[in-house]
Amino acid sequence: RASTLYFSWRPRNADGTSALNPSRPYLFQVYSVNPTGQSLEPSEQVSAVAASRPGRPSAPRSGALTTGASIHLEWDPPDDGGSPILGYIVERRQADEAWARLKVEDHYLPCCTLQDGSSIQSLASYVYRVYAVNEVDTGPINTSPEAVIPAARVPDPPQLAFVTSTETTLTVSC
Repeated sequence: RASTLYFSWRPRNADGTSALNPSRPYLFQVYSVNPTGQSLEPSEQVSAVAASRPGRPSAPRSGALTTGASIHLEWDPPDDGGSPILGYIVERRQADEAWARLKVEDHYLPCCTLQDGSSIQSLASYVYRVYAVNEVDTGPINTSPEAVIPAARVPDPPQLAFVTSTETTLTVSC
């Protein structure tokens, strides 16, 4: 016959333990109880670690894919605190402006590419910061150590017009 285990949580100290400390291992054992009584032996010990907020990711840095029309940022993922990273929050600012949160596609990856539509201006100086989020909390922020400056955009091709020619020269204008 199948059995069902019902588990309930009680507020701090009501279950005989103190509040859990993040990242600390705990050992648990369970007794079975029914209307007839309690089992003589507990279950095997199970080790569990209380999750904590994620650590600090490495500082965001400009990747090789940065161009005049986009900025590619990369960072090393932090320790997840015992709970999987659910995503990253990326913010940007120029000089002394306020931080602005950016909408990032694939926010769960430790990189992102910000396109022209993200208000990127050629040769402008940007500073970025990133922090990780897990089920417990938001981790500490890490800021890019130096400004990211996208290159000037590649210009459109010029409009050429034929002007004159001689036996030894050809003159065109742009």
